[in-house]
Amino acid sequence: PARVYCFFDHNYPPQARVYVQLFYNQPYKKLNRLSRYDFAVLKNNKLVVEQGQGNGSALYASMANDEHRDIETSSPRRIDAVYKSADGKTVASVGRLRGEWYKQVYLFSILFTLASLFLFLLAAANTWLHFLPEKFHFQISVRGSLAKRIQYWTVTLVGLAFLVLGLITYQHFSDASRNAQRAALDYRADAVLTSLKTRLLGSAISADSLRRALPETLSEMTGSLLMDANLYAPGGDLEFTTQEDLSGLGVLSKKMNPVALHVLKNTKLPELTETEQSAGREYYVKYLPLRTGQNQLLGFLGVPYLLRDNKVGPEVSDFIGMLASLYVFLLLVAFVVTYLLARSIIRPLSLVSDKIREVKLSEDKNQTLAYQGDEDDEVSELIGEYNRMVDKLEASKLQMVRLEREGAWREMARQVAHDIKNPLTTMKLSMQQLERVSSNPEQAAAYLRKAITRLIEQIDSLAQIASEFSMFANLDIRQKSDVVLNDVVESVYDLFSEQRNVSLDLSIPPERFHILGDKNHLIRVFNNLVINAMQAIPSDRKGHIQVSMTRYNGHARVQISDNGGGIPPEIRDRVFEPNFTTKTSGSGLGLAICKKIIEAHDGNIRFETRENEGTDFFVEMPITAVG
Repeated sequence: PARVYCFFDHNYPPQARVYVQLFYNQPYKKLNRLSRYDFAVLKNNKLVVEQGQGNGSALYASMANDEHRDIETSSPRRIDAVYKSADGKTVASVGRLRGEWYKQVYLFSILFTLASLFLFLLAAANTWLHFLPEKFHFQISVRGSLAKRIQYWTVTLVGLAFLVLGLITYQHFSDASRNAQRAALDYRADAVLTSLKTRLLGSAISADSLRRALPETLSEMTGSLLMDANLYAPGGDLEFTTQEDLSGLGVLSKKMNPVALHVLKNTKLPELTETEQSAGREYYVKYLPLRTGQNQLLGFLGVPYLLRDNKVGPEVSDFIGMLASLYVFLLLVAFVVTYLLARSIIRPLSLVSDKIREVKLSEDKNQTLAYQGDEDDEVSELIGEYNRMVDKLEASKLQMVRLEREGAWREMARQVAHDIKNPLTTMKLSMQQLERVSSNPEQAAAYLRKAITRLIEQIDSLAQIASEFSMFANLDIRQKSDVVLNDVVESVYDLFSEQRNVSLDLSIPPERFHILGDKNHLIRVFNNLVINAMQAIPSDRKGHIQVSMTRYNGHARVQISDNGGGIPPEIRDRVFEPNFTTKTSGSGLGLAICKKIIEAHDGNIRFETRENEGTDFFVEMPITAVG
């Protein structure tokens, strides 16, 4: 008895052969990512494995046993990781070509595209779900400024155009690559057939001798071309294959495709390509009839081929990468150009908007715009229309001012005439009555005293009317000082607290509110408001007036409320107009003067009314200090 040991060395087949790609598709040493690189294994100075374009100088570099290093070469530009085994018999090399400068540009383009796509998807999701704070304004919207919309739509259209062009380009190169693969395989198959005809069929030997010589010749030719081929007899039986082991295992059929056999035997087709399957894997087989010079059929040549899954090769991938980089660069340029273009369009519009915002109907002259762009473009036309509008507005403003002044004088004359008419009528009647009794000294003496009293009263009324008109026309509060509003309100309350037909209540906080103003004018305002409140109460109702003061939003608020009849809806908008009054006497300037005084104190006066229930007047002025 003896013990025999058998040592098997793995014979790694070349990947160029079709059946190898179909049935021997496990990665070398189960390293799945190794196919991305060029690699080779040298054992006992014999190349046992090679994939891609290995670097021979790296394999034969001078290295110590159990040493590994990275070897860079300049021609071609490669980097290879090389390792030598501890016994020095095996050297392995794994490497690839080094990228040129455009690889970094390509990488930037990829990162930029991915980042832009991520931001777009994030903005779209936030537009729908609103998960980001509103202050970021990170949403997709076609609303907003015109410049932003021009930029967004232009960049979007350019981006979509580049995307469509990129997809079309990629699809074109993919189809071109597959067509090129098919053409190359067809060419190799035709080359094998032509070589067979040249080397064998020109010989003056019998058909049986030619048929016996075909396998050896075919094996030599397919080996040099690194391709697989099958030779079938005229009856369709397999006579020779470059992969005898697969045929012996039953993976490859020993019969020719019956459809191809029938078609080629009964037609004059020079070739036929059929789709076949073996062990569940699909591939193509090109069948070519092989005939002698006397047109005698020697058999059929079957050349299998498989189109690679990767649609484009490295060269095309680099080209598409450069094209994508160019697209990204052009997209950035389009964004910048669109931004500048949008700004050039929006800038004149912004100027027009600013000028329109500054347009006033005061006596100051509104300025026209000067445009530096093309005189024939639409923006120039718009600015021209704006300048013409400004000129028309100036003319209309002068006319309006003149009409307003004339109207004001007419209204003032009418109001003055109305207000002095009653006192003058009373004075005239008194003088006429005095003239009638002048013939009777006793009656004249008795009536003279009454007439003098009436004349003095009417003269005082005329003086009061003149004083109110003068105050309204010349009201200008320039001298302001620190005023405690609590004291002003209390003094007004003390003035009217003794009224018998009206109950007056006061509610003020313990804090003392300081404001900057004129005390006498403020007392006049609150006196007028209290008097109006008392006059608004019907005679058949017990009057109640509430005066209160509170602090609101940095302002002191004084509220004067009554339980009168309220202000009718039809006159509420005219309450603060000058010369408007519902009373039979007075100038109608009371509330107009009050409003003017409060506005001179940077305050505000308003009212709330309830029909037949009462009215609340609110006076608000800013607080300077709290004591």
